[in-house]
Amino acid sequence: MNEVDGIVLKALAGLECSFCEESLPESLGQLSSGDVIEGVVRCLWAIREDYRSRLPVCKLPHNMTARFRIASDISEVVNELRKRSPIGYQMLLYGNVNEIRGLFVDLLELLHSRERATVPAVSSKSPREAALLGARRSLLADRKYPKISGEKRVVNFEVGSVTTRQRICSMLERNFGAMGGVSSTVVGLCVARRQAKPSLPPKPKLAPKPTVLTKTDTVESHTAFPSMPSPSEEQEEEHVRQQEVEELKKQIDEKKAELAANRKAVLTMRYAQARLEDDLSHNKDVLEAADHRFVQLLSDPHESLQKLRHFIDQSEDKRAEFDEKYQVARSDMAAEIQALKERCGVTTDIEEIRNEINDIEEKIVEMEDDMTGKERLKHRLLREIENIGDPGMSRSKYTKRIGEMLENVKKQQQEIVKTMQMNNKLKREIGLLSGTLDRTFTVVDEHLSKQATFDEQMQRAYKLLVRIHEKCALVAKTMEDTGKVNRDIDDLNDQIELESQKMIDKQLENVINDLAEIRAENLRMKGSPHEE
Repeated sequence: MNEVDGIVLKALAGLECSFCEESLPESLGQLSSGDVIEGVVRCLWAIREDYRSRLPVCKLPHNMTARFRIASDISEVVNELRKRSPIGYQMLLYGNVNEIRGLFVDLLELLHSRERATVPAVSSKSPREAALLGARRSLLADRKYPKISGEKRVVNFEVGSVTTRQRICSMLERNFGAMGGVSSTVVGLCVARRQAKPSLPPKPKLAPKPTVLTKTDTVESHTAFPSMPSPSEEQEEEHVRQQEVEELKKQIDEKKAELAANRKAVLTMRYAQARLEDDLSHNKDVLEAADHRFVQLLSDPHESLQKLRHFIDQSEDKRAEFDEKYQVARSDMAAEIQALKERCGVTTDIEEIRNEINDIEEKIVEMEDDMTGKERLKHRLLREIENIGDPGMSRSKYTKRIGEMLENVKKQQQEIVKTMQMNNKLKREIGLLSGTLDRTFTVVDEHLSKQATFDEQMQRAYKLLVRIHEKCALVAKTMEDTGKVNRDIDDLNDQIELESQKMIDKQLENVINDLAEIRAENLRMKGSPHEE
């Protein structure tokens, strides 16, 4: 579940939630009801933009009535989106971790599905191509066209969905170097065409009086005015420019692919260089750490070999001597330890006892923490009871109930003490019986081992005794392991009950706090008309 919580929290950080600004929480269990409401609202805003009008606020107010109203509105919107397992405002304010985790997972799945569905509607032009076309259009817009009566220029300008994110800015900065040559080429072509455009013809001079024109005069008058560029020629020029832009796009894509391949090659070379440098540094450290005596040994190999053999022989003799001394001391120490154990009746290991003591201390600390929390809750409930009921009528009832609870606690303590005494008594009896069994086995083993050298039946009896002893030891060990497993199971069940009780206590505390705030608001609302 930690991985799922991490994915959800990273997604909420991407949606700019306030509780993820300083540092990400470790799990969803650390989120308060206000954080849950903010995360759900921001997910809904990201799924559909029109939800901003229905849910204009993503923070919980201090007024309890407004809290319930906002939570109910959010639950209605969530139920509209996901048809299965409808939720209520109680789950948003007092839900457990599993319910909140499932809600966030469903909302993120809806968000990703909406993003995948809106991808085909986005313009197919990349940000780099859009910037290039914008530059070309701005340059072509500077050209002065002659005014022609009766016609209008229509400019179609298409803009895809653009997100002003840092990713686009970093992409434009990264591609600026590759686009420099292409943009300069486009600018040069546009400037050359603008300079090569034919100038406008001079204004014709009219005669002072109209005269009858002959055929030759009409021809000369027509030739005096050069023809204006027709719309077909402009379309041809536009087509040529589009072809050039397509060729430039292809060249840019090729250069981009080459640049990516070169970057990959550079990265692989850098990784290889880093590995080689690490190997070289490791080899240098090994050479520096080598003892100078190795150099002396390698200078005269024959004499060094003789010295090493002599040194190894001496070491083997010393090791054999130390092994003999160790075995003698070990046998004496084992006999002494066994005698002390038989005298004191101790059969368990000291390490096991220490581990049990540590476990008991940890449980005591947990129980103390639990007791402090329950004490706070008890005092709060007592204050609530005093505020609700009549102290004169209910005091005796409460004191009687408290007395019964104290008696039950005393009885439970007495039963616990009796159980502990019985356990200690059983441990002592088991220790005595195991010591008696070990001593009996040693005596029988010595007797049968002496008689087995002369009698075949004694040999069989000795083998059977050894086999029975091994099986009994295996059975005893299995019983001990079973007891440990049962104790571990009981401890785990107790921990599960404690965790569930902690969760219930936490939810109960939240409900009590909200109830106290509602009552305070009701008192203020009742007092406001009298004040007016």
